[in-house]
Amino acid sequence: TGWIWVQDWNAERTSVLSEYVGADEDVFIVYGDDPFHFDNVKTYHDGTFQFNNLVKGTYTVYALSDPTTRKLEPVSKTVTIERDFQHVVIEDSIVIIK
Repeated sequence: TGWIWVQDWNAERTSVLSEYVGADEDVFIVYGDDPFHFDNVKTYHDGTFQFNNLVKGTYTVYALSDPTTRKLEPVSKTVTIERDFQHVVIEDSIVIIK
């Protein structure tokens, strides 16, 4: 479980125009060292997201950000599931640039 926060920058990327929760954003999950995501979800209206029924292991959770290069780049967090029925909350939001 985690949440997405969006920063909307001016065209010169010198200041943030607004910040808001990332509603309806795509969030992806990768297992271990796999090169591709195996699942993705949309964030809820409050910017939160959740992946369920994960097996033990390490995962990378990411969303796509539009940095100064105007090329989509992943912004990620690493999460480890160590036991059955474990609920992991990503403490810091995943901040993406629009």
